[in-house]
Amino acid sequence: MLRKHAMERRHRRGKARALASQRFRTITSSIETLTRKRGLLETIMKSLRQGCWLAIIVCVTISGQAAELLQPKLTGIVRIGKKNRALLELTEQSPSRSSTTRKPILCEGERDGALEVTAIDEVTGVVKGRNSSEPLELRLDPAPEKELADRTLCLRSADLRQVLEIYQDFSGRTVISMVRVSQQFTLESGPALSVAEATAFLERALADKGITVKSSGTKFVFVGQAEQLDQLWAIPDPSALEPTEAVFGPGMIKFEDSDVRQVLDIYQDLTGRTILRPQGLNSREREWAKISVRSQNSMTRKEAIWLLDALLFSQAGLATFPEGDKFVFVVPSGRKGGPPKFKPEARAAKAGKTIAPGSLKFRDADIVQLVRLYAELSGREALPLSRVAATFSIRNQQPLSPEEAMFALEAVAALNNLRLEKVGDDKVQIVPSAAKSLNTR
Repeated sequence: MLRKHAMERRHRRGKARALASQRFRTITSSIETLTRKRGLLETIMKSLRQGCWLAIIVCVTISGQAAELLQPKLTGIVRIGKKNRALLELTEQSPSRSSTTRKPILCEGERDGALEVTAIDEVTGVVKGRNSSEPLELRLDPAPEKELADRTLCLRSADLRQVLEIYQDFSGRTVISMVRVSQQFTLESGPALSVAEATAFLERALADKGITVKSSGTKFVFVGQAEQLDQLWAIPDPSALEPTEAVFGPGMIKFEDSDVRQVLDIYQDLTGRTILRPQGLNSREREWAKISVRSQNSMTRKEAIWLLDALLFSQAGLATFPEGDKFVFVVPSGRKGGPPKFKPEARAAKAGKTIAPGSLKFRDADIVQLVRLYAELSGREALPLSRVAATFSIRNQQPLSPEEAMFALEAVAALNNLRLEKVGDDKVQIVPSAAKSLNTR
């Protein structure tokens, strides 16, 4: 009997060790894929005002089970200088049978998750590597019409984003894409093109698809249809920015299909201003409004702010309007009516302490919390809500006086087509605005 119990204990311990080992391998594999998931944002910022490093990483939740990498596809080989790059299309399938596709560009010795590239031959159009421990050989299909040493570009149904990544490297400018519909490119260039020749070659290929490029300053270039580029008159020339010390190195600002609200959090930290915005920035009609960019050059803090302004306008249709030193309005670019101006004498706040940075923090909060806070700041009683159901978001970046906090709450209410209204001498309520304008009283 004792021997039987001992054998059962050994069996349970062995089973537990095997399960723990399997879980460890699963988590390790999931961590490897973490940095390439959709919506990942990696931005490292140095604040000159505070004199410290600020690191912000937005990532996805680690899945409990690792996904399986299906057969990779080679969509192109590019030779820049003496360095070859492989354009790949990798599809992973989860145990639930849902699939995700990513399209990295890798050099020899680089890896993406379980896939590692070991050799790239631009002459024959062959890429060799390993998928986990299994050897892998990928070929351009169809192969180049003839073998050609030092061929600069050979693409086979390459995705527009991959083409723009290559174009960014050749042009030396950060690409701000306004194109909402992806296209594919099949191209073959001659050998050993210069940087200028390769840039012009890709610009002609883009033009053949109805896509135009427009430089802005020396570090940026917009890409889009002609009618989209006509809207850029609203964006100032970055060349007019005062030259200061660079804060961000190349590639330190990177968004990939990032949610607008994530980008706005970065924008607020970078500008040092409290964002005042309507709640519906990610409503159903704006589902395409995702932010994608990778900085090609070193940038100053002002250039980084300019880049985010340009991204919000060109990719999300949002305009920014600074107000004083502490606020910035972020609204749809087509919205009518100008933002309100802060006039402290127009608000009778109850004597109180300054509101510390971050103390005013609401994310998708019920509008009743806004009314109660406003009532507390003004020394009034909040009346029960009627005919109003809404949410709001705000986080104060700087210290605010009670008057400034009241202005911020009034502005957020107005942006959501609501109005804070005083009732008698000691009460306040929130009601729908009579007109959909930004003006508060």
